[in-house]
Amino acid sequence: MEKGTEFSGIVENITPPERFGDPSEIEIGNIKSKDTKGNIIELDGQVRKEGTNRAKWVKPLYYIGINGGVFGAPLMAFYFVKGGKAELKTQDEFFFYYE
Repeated sequence: MEKGTEFSGIVENITPPERFGDPSEIEIGNIKSKDTKGNIIELDGQVRKEGTNRAKWVKPLYYIGINGGVFGAPLMAFYFVKGGKAELKTQDEFFFYYE
């Protein structure tokens, strides 16, 4: 297959963004493409996209503040920080290896 070959797949799982900064996820499976002769090829594996993981900084700040003796009510604002949204764009490139 050549670079720029189109493929199709089925969206198998969509996870929405969660509180405390956990990101959303999209998983695509049942991936199919065509070879240079036009034959349909079924590819194993999945494509997985993840949004921005804000939990890397939200959770440590929250737990340090709660356990550090600081009055915890203002730190409850971190509970409402959601993770980033996973997006698939037409210009995204994925690499598949076919043997």
